[in-house]
Amino acid sequence: MMTKYQYCTHQGGSLDDTCKAATKSLGACPLHLSTFDLTRYGIVISGQAYQSVPQVLLEVDGDNITPLP
Repeated sequence: MMTKYQYCTHQGGSLDDTCKAATKSLGACPLHLSTFDLTRYGIVISGQAYQSVPQVLLEVDGDNITPLP
């Protein structure tokens, strides 16, 4: 299982509720409209961000969810 960081890598704008299933993207950031491609490891599609959205790998074991190193 994998999760994405919920803040823009440009200036930390919130990306909560910006996931778009139809385009498999995250954003646009409310500050400067950065958008990220969720099918390509969170790379920047557009906007002023210059770093991909970090990914966190998770292990699910029953009710336990643990981040992997």
